[in-house]
Amino acid sequence: MKPSDVYAMPALDSNPWWLAPDMMLVEVFGMREWDIWEKVREGGAKADRVRFERKMSHIVDDEGRDASVYALTLDGKPFGVYVGQHGGDHPYGEFFHTDASAWRDAKSIASQWRSRPKFGSGLSIDGFIPGLEYLPGAGIVRDGDGYRMVDGQFTDNYENMLFDDRLFQKAYAAFYERHQDRPRSEPLLADPAIRREAAEAIRAAVPEGVRAVLVDDWYDYPLDDGGREWIAVVVGTARGAYYITLPEARFEDGPFAWSRNFKCARRDGVWILDNLAERYADRQPAYQPKP
Repeated sequence: MKPSDVYAMPALDSNPWWLAPDMMLVEVFGMREWDIWEKVREGGAKADRVRFERKMSHIVDDEGRDASVYALTLDGKPFGVYVGQHGGDHPYGEFFHTDASAWRDAKSIASQWRSRPKFGSGLSIDGFIPGLEYLPGAGIVRDGDGYRMVDGQFTDNYENMLFDDRLFQKAYAAFYERHQDRPRSEPLLADPAIRREAAEAIRAAVPEGVRAVLVDDWYDYPLDDGGREWIAVVVGTARGAYYITLPEARFEDGPFAWSRNFKCARRDGVWILDNLAERYADRQPAYQPKP
């Protein structure tokens, strides 16, 4: 993903620089929120010339942590990109300027409130933004001609999506319709036939171009709580094989809670897909995606 891609996106919201998260203030302008709050309100329109526009955002967990990508602008012209995660105990942020002159002007406007200097790294407008693959809890993937943010576990950290939550919502809706009349207390996935349907719904959410093998089997090693781990599907890119799994303990959560609790993690090299495809060959034809 390039800064030009970020700049081309519509803004989710736009705010003056002095309302930026504290980590962004440090990375871009070298100051803390408490260093500027009382004085910046006196800056008026001058302070508003420098703004940050949120372009993409993803809620990481229930504790309020979010990962976001921002464009920094001066008088409406973008001069840099900021990527970061805010909330929680370990915030993260990095800034890269694409227009050093505009960045210096923006810092000059803010300098009357700055307590110490902090210099961002330079970056060509068509250079790739480093660090995006390490954005905690979220991943950025190609989506048609653009990009979007997804849960970090569903990418291979090289802009390849392993599992598309939007496709899964469609497949899960069909699954839900077939079984919505079952008692909520019933451990639905204890039924092998229905578990196979759940694996099919997960398989249907694997994006085109990503190889997938429907497994619907149990992992050989027990979990820490002594239970087993169900492997629904194994997917692969050039970066390795990723197992989409669900702990057996979650089967007791009722018919539908499983859809919010499966995980995707890299375990083997991509070579394992050939072995799995041969081992579970009888399960594949009925579950291949439409071309």
